[in-house]
Amino acid sequence: MATQLTRRQIGSSNALLLARIETLEILNIKLRYEAEAASRDSEELRQTNEVKDEVLGLVAHELRSPLTTILGNASILLSKRDLLEPSTVDLALGDIQADAKRLQRLIANLLSLARPKQEAVMMDEPLDLGHLVQAAMAEHRRAFPTRLIQLTVEDARIFAAAHPDYTEEVVANLLTNAEKYSPPEEQIEIRLRRSEDQAVVSVLDRGPGISEVEEQAVFRPFYRSPATSNQVSGLGLGLAVCKRLIEIQGGRIWVAPRQGGGSEFTFALPFEEAVY
Repeated sequence: MATQLTRRQIGSSNALLLARIETLEILNIKLRYEAEAASRDSEELRQTNEVKDEVLGLVAHELRSPLTTILGNASILLSKRDLLEPSTVDLALGDIQADAKRLQRLIANLLSLARPKQEAVMMDEPLDLGHLVQAAMAEHRRAFPTRLIQLTVEDARIFAAAHPDYTEEVVANLLTNAEKYSPPEEQIEIRLRRSEDQAVVSVLDRGPGISEVEEQAVFRPFYRSPATSNQVSGLGLGLAVCKRLIEIQGGRIWVAPRQGGGSEFTFALPFEEAVY
């Protein structure tokens, strides 16, 4: 009888031991899973911090360059204005104005990306796209007086259900993008047309063009093509801002190769008849 009890005790002990071993194995698996998850989280955090540091470095670089020009010219004007020729003074003031506008554009782009994606757009009346594009061209010429820009309007007047400030920012960014990548002697073209129920604006350049695999990537924030990032400065914000502002107005934007070389950036907004 004693021997039989001992066997039962042994069997019970073995079962308890197996149960404890299984529990330990489960705990071990859980701990391993948690360690792997923590490692993944740590790697994601490291990558996020690297991206943040890179973005902050790019922003600081983009801010430093125009600020250096503004402060340098302002210092010269304050200390030696009486000794300078009027043409030199005008040149210094022009540089200050151009770089101040560059800062203004950078800040506007950063603020645009910070806007909620579903922000409502309110329009009091149809937007005359021809008038808006001409105003944007005049503003661009003030900053880049030697650049030739040609506007082609297929219809007499084209109106859109669009926000004037948002649309102006898009056109200005597309012109700035074309300016960066086009050779100095090449002309920038803007084409304005109606396509069924859409008002369509295209900005064409003679830059290096964009590969098919990058046609979507160029609209991502802070994306810069490896083919041109060492040749042209910038944060990679302008096109991302264009996409954001066009889409919250119910439109779309895309890029395609231009015949003969270069790129053709196009956006379409809902067309709206004007009431006179």
